[in-house]
Amino acid sequence: MNHITFYKHKNNLKYFQGLLNKINAANNDHLLEELQEIENSYNQYIQTMESLKDLIRQYDLCCKQWKKDYSLVQKSIRQQEK
Repeated sequence: MNHITFYKHKNNLKYFQGLLNKINAANNDHLLEELQEIENSYNQYIQTMESLKDLIRQYDLCCKQWKKDYSLVQKSIRQQEK
């Protein structure tokens, strides 16, 4: 997920929070409960995306390290063949 999409979702969460405040002021309990469920789902979604971004970063670092290690092994093999 690119950063633009991620922040678009964060802006949507702010929109839902604004709706919650308006409905809360109007004292409409049924809609308030539904929007709170939506907000909770959105919060979980955002947390999941942040966790996914961290996992991707870790995977990227592992791949870079693997490439370095592989390169060193190949270099060592070539030197031993000489």
